Amino acid sequence: MNILNELEKISQWADIIKLPFKIEQVEDRVKILEEKHDPYKCPACHNGKLKLTHAYETIREWQCNTCNEEINQEYDYQAKEYLPRIQP
Repeated sequence: MNILNELEKISQWADIIKLPFKIEQVEDRVKILEEKHDPYKCPACHNGKLKLTHAYETIREWQCNTCNEEINQEYDYQAKEYLPRIQP
């Protein structure tokens, strides 16, 4: 689900509902937040995008398209998210 598409649908009803804010303000804020938190941005070089190379049950392996850095993540059931994998 794309947030900006949903906001566009809401903006069609803005005149009828009389929203207390302008849709453009919300769209700008969403774009800023999406740019700041880009889960596919390479943590090594900060320029490239990560591409999923392998996905197992609890492990994801990524590779940067710019610096070819490999990033491994393991699902942490307590945190309920993928965290960097610690190699033994």
